[in-house]
Amino acid sequence: MSDTEEYLSKQDQQRLELEKIEQEFQDVLSDGGSAEAVLSDLSASLKKRESDTRNSIAQMFVRAYISLIPFIFGIIVLFNFVIIFFKPDMVEYLIHIEDTLMVLQVLLGTPLGFVVGYYFKSQEV
Repeated sequence: MSDTEEYLSKQDQQRLELEKIEQEFQDVLSDGGSAEAVLSDLSASLKKRESDTRNSIAQMFVRAYISLIPFIFGIIVLFNFVIIFFKPDMVEYLIHIEDTLMVLQVLLGTPLGFVVGYYFKSQEV
């Protein structure tokens, strides 16, 4: 499924949800019910959707961060392998894995902490 199809599918789902909510609202009002009950249900639904969105953003960012570490590690190993075996006169250009991973942590650790904090902000303690 392409990104466009997925986007359109999500739009269709949202449109159907909205139509369902409108129909429920009309049914409650026609039965003499209160609009507050419908709005309360709608509020709970929106809070759940917001929590689900926070969850997906946090999971996506954490997975990307964790996936990036082995990828960078592999690139460094490959680069160092090429330098050692094919360009021995350039040994001073070897990349130290520890230093690179430390820089990666500094660059991406702060946004990771922000996203995870944003996610846990929605959790009730």
